[in-house]
Amino acid sequence: MQGTSFAAAMPEVDIIVSIDQDMLVAWQLGKPRGLDSPAPASEEAGAFPEGVDAKKMQKSAIRSFTDRLVSQGGFKFRRSAFRGQEPKVTLLAPMVSGVFDQPILFDFSVNSTTPLYSAALLAECCRMDVRAHELIILVRRWAKNRGICHVAKGHLSPYAWSVLVVYFLQVAACPDKAEGQLLPALQDVQLSSLLLAPDFAGVSASATDKTKICAEPTLSQSGLTSELEASEGRPETQSVAELMRDLLHFYAHEFQWGEEGVSLRRGSRGPPRTSPPREVWVNESTGRTESVVAGPYIEDPFEPRRNLGECMTAPSLARLQEELARAAELCVGKAASLERLLEPWAPPERSGAGLDEPLQQVQAQ
Repeated sequence: MQGTSFAAAMPEVDIIVSIDQDMLVAWQLGKPRGLDSPAPASEEAGAFPEGVDAKKMQKSAIRSFTDRLVSQGGFKFRRSAFRGQEPKVTLLAPMVSGVFDQPILFDFSVNSTTPLYSAALLAECCRMDVRAHELIILVRRWAKNRGICHVAKGHLSPYAWSVLVVYFLQVAACPDKAEGQLLPALQDVQLSSLLLAPDFAGVSASATDKTKICAEPTLSQSGLTSELEASEGRPETQSVAELMRDLLHFYAHEFQWGEEGVSLRRGSRGPPRTSPPREVWVNESTGRTESVVAGPYIEDPFEPRRNLGECMTAPSLARLQEELARAAELCVGKAASLERLLEPWAPPERSGAGLDEPLQQVQAQ
């Protein structure tokens, strides 16, 4: 990997500190509480006390840990991402003799659930069809190398890309129906009754509870035993390479961005649960003000009210479609090259608007 490429600056490691919410509040408010001390009634059931902003508590804790890691641990600060759904910082771990001969870039967060959801989804898909696991890894590598998985820049997260892969395997992976539906709807699979509960949105359970659920998935919890037995001995008529080719074609030419909604719980194509976010822009070629779709609707299977595509902007969506078209074209014919497909993208050295900035946004009055 070239050090100047965009992909080289994207971490592949997540480190999450899980702190009991009561202790987090007491620590941040300067009121230490012992492990055995009971929480006030207002703080029970995983709820923050009245007047306490949960997101601010999370950010404050991350800053405290970061200060200690940088000042005393030898870590280097790279960037922060506090505007997203889950705040985090990116740090660089120093080289350790005999352990790793290069610095390790990683994301650091407190009580974050997205990496746990991603790991749980990856594990469950692997149990159903190992090709799903391999395809997710390949797509995430491609998105990283091409610079379209950095949320702070308005692109989809690696977790969102995993969801897109699973959705493809549910609705479009086998056009000839030779294998049937590769992956079923998640409401049929039941990853976990708590995580897929309609009212679950991170309020009824603490981050510690979610960590336990995501970190310890079992076949009995997920209800996958019957699925595995049913698929045992089923011929695999498509390779991972063929699935990758079909996935790129599907999202480049068939999927209707802004008109379709991605829902793993539904497991079939259909409209989004709510209207996708839109932005008002001035088209520089015509000078006209236009309302354009800013991003897709990608339902988080573990938190159905959460849209994983809300981080996108009209320029980042345009760039996503451009990369999909490029990749789909590269995969046509027998001369398709994995090396060219995964060629790292580097930001063009130019001033002014370009491919990443095709439109000029109108500032809200």
